[in-house]
Order: sequence, then C-alpha cells, then structure tokens
Amino acid sequence: MPPRWPQAASSISTVMRTLLLGTSTKLAALEGHAIHQLQPTVVEEDSDAFFEINFTDYEFIIDLNLDDDFDRMEQYAELSGVLVLGSALKKTLREMLFLTGSSRPTAQLFGLNAWVGFIDQPSWEVSALVPAQAANLTEVLARVGIGTHFVEDHVGLVAPRVLAMILNEAHFMLQEGLATEADIDIAMKAGVNYPYGPFEWTERIGIRDLYELLAALREELGDDTYKISALLQRRYYESFYA
Repeated sequence: MPPRWPQAASSISTVMRTLLLGTSTKLAALEGHAIHQLQPTVVEEDSDAFFEINFTDYEFIIDLNLDDDFDRMEQYAELSGVLVLGSALKKTLREMLFLTGSSRPTAQLFGLNAWVGFIDQPSWEVSALVPAQAANLTEVLARVGIGTHFVEDHVGLVAPRVLAMILNEAHFMLQEGLATEADIDIAMKAGVNYPYGPFEWTERIGIRDLYELLAALREELGDDTYKISALLQRRYYESFYA
C-alpha cells in the first residue's frame, strides 16, 4: 500500500491535477515535503493503482523513476500542454524521446534529479527539453515554495554526477584496504563538512541507482573516468539477492 500523506493546508487558489508516481522508497522520502501542497494523487510504482492510471486526467506529472522505465515517455510526450517532470539521470530527456520514437512531443518535458537526499530538499535540480518552457515549471513549483535550479540535459545532470564519482572513489579506498567504511565516512564529514559520509550517501541513494548512473556515465564518455570499483559492482549484484 502507498504511504498515507497528511492533508497539508494550501494557499493555492487553483490546485493543478497532479500525479506523483514513484517507488515506495522515493515516495517515503517526500513525506511531509512541500510538493504535497499541490494535493497530488500519489501512486506507488507496480501497485494495482499504477496499472489503472489515466495520464490524460492530469495537468502535472512527477515521475520519480522515469529513467528506470522510460517506455512511459511515449505516453507522456503526447499529453498536449501537460507538464511532465521525470527522473532523467541514467538517460537524458532527449535519449528517452529518441528510444521511444517520440520526435515531436506536445507535452512540456523536464528532467529531475530524483535521488533520495535531493528530492526531499526545498530546491530541485532540473533540466528542460525546451529551455523557453522553464519558467512554466518554475512558476508551478514556486507556488508551494519549491525552488528550481536548471542545468543542461546531460546524463547525471550535475550534483549526482559529481557525487557518484566521490562515492565510487570511496569504494576504491575500501576495496584497497586503506580505511574502514566508518573511517571514510567520518573523514568526509569532519574534513569537508559533508552532511553524510560516502557510504551513508550510498545507503540513502541506493546501490542500484549509484551503480547504474556510473555505468551510464562510462558508456557516455567511453573512457575510464567513471570506471566502477569492483567492490561497488559486487555489492550491486548482491543487492538483487539480499
């Protein structure tokens, strides 16, 4: 069952018909977040309710796992005038459109850094397929006090790309026996004032999202810049049998 959300008071005169779609983990990360002032219909991915969604019922769709199941882009692209904000880290908006054959979208499409630890913040890192439409998303989210920081439509956007490299290097350090997980976490928090250590971040984000972003970045660049730690890779495969 999807989590129950508190009914937040809203000062919005006209509430957009909003759909919030994601895994239970990502939906839980947004519990109590300002986005619920839009009074969204909250649907957990793979629940019975998911298979009954009529996307044409909504004016604003937030898909926290779009790049994991990008076939949905084909439906979203045809929603004339609808604002669609979907996770676009492992694949860019343009790549998802290309792979689904959606060359002339009529929806307004935006990418989102939907990693846990970022979506629960008061400002979101986003991208726009059409930069001229950026103000439309900014205006909607500003109604409920959510800021927007627009970046280019690239794999990993900006913050996840940088953080993924740090977490990967931490796994290399652990793999080589240079320090323990606890020591590495303490050093990063005490030394550079990070809110979480690399392994704490990995736990929050999820090993699968981290590994799959690094794999996508390495494929995009075609070099060893994003070579994945053997330890991280082993933990990724083990996560499917935990």
